[in-house]
Amino acid sequence: MKKSLTKICTIVLLAVSTVAIAQPKLTTKDIPVDGWKIIMKNGDYTTLSSVGSAGASQSWDFSALNPNKASDSTTVEYLKSAGTPYDTSFKSATLARKEKTTQGLVYSYLGTISDKLTNYGYAVKVGAYGIIASFTDTGIEQSYPIAYQDKSSDAFSGTYSLATTHYLRGTTTVEADAYGTVKLSAATFTNVLRLHRIRMVVDSTFLGFGSLVTTTTNETWEYMQPGTATPILLITKTTTKGITGTSTTNTVAYTIANITSIKALENASPVFSIYPNPAKTELNINLSKPAIIASIQIINMLGQVMLSETVNADGNNLKLNISNLPKGIYLLKLSTNGSNATQRLVVE
Repeated sequence: MKKSLTKICTIVLLAVSTVAIAQPKLTTKDIPVDGWKIIMKNGDYTTLSSVGSAGASQSWDFSALNPNKASDSTTVEYLKSAGTPYDTSFKSATLARKEKTTQGLVYSYLGTISDKLTNYGYAVKVGAYGIIASFTDTGIEQSYPIAYQDKSSDAFSGTYSLATTHYLRGTTTVEADAYGTVKLSAATFTNVLRLHRIRMVVDSTFLGFGSLVTTTTNETWEYMQPGTATPILLITKTTTKGITGTSTTNTVAYTIANITSIKALENASPVFSIYPNPAKTELNINLSKPAIIASIQIINMLGQVMLSETVNADGNNLKLNISNLPKGIYLLKLSTNGSNATQRLVVE
């Protein structure tokens, strides 16, 4: 009996260990690429009870979060840096993140070095004027892979001109401090990793009466689901300390859509085609190369996997029952013969 109990305990411990290992992780596949377009709904911060607890296997309930009636949505686009308004000032960058903020239209210039998303600086367009902040010491925005309890910190510095020369220095600290399930009013998301990011920037310039120093601390809680590229929920607290005192701004936003651009899809290697598209109840998939087994996922614009199947292929042809899918726009991801590809699907 003692041996049997020992064996049972061992099996239980192994099972618990297996569950503990199965945690969400962001990899290099989650690094933004040209063509990504992200739309987030601005929420009413006053309906947010807290930022949520840290730790393993959390269950975060944000279903009471309401939309912000005064501010609709925020759109973030990732573009090739070449051809953007300030590309000549950031020649080492390969990617530009374009977003509209309260400061104006902001372009952040990025690149990937050894599995690290690197920030070369940014440019803010306010009306007809542009402010260009170039980092002489580039900052690492994110290192990959990142899993629960991973933590990194990196310093950056640079300058920009606005009447006088301004000197920037700061640090970005990122910690994956929690994982679990996020509940919003419209949907529930599992396998979510939370990143707690603190970005501190000191902006100093010299005037006739002395130096003027402003310190801005931007603290975010980013609820990320691997493979969706954008936070399911983004909570931001910004504190600014300067000559006039201290001010704090709090915001919250949640995912409306994470859209791979149609242009990016059309330029991808076509390993399959689908018809009819739009479709209603059944979808035909034609493979460019014969296969025995194919793995298929259909993902909605909230980043939720609505259908996931592994199917047997009849040479180059597959049939998929989609009669249970609601009407809408989806991304169909297919993996077969060691290749992965995505196409846009409309269900009507």
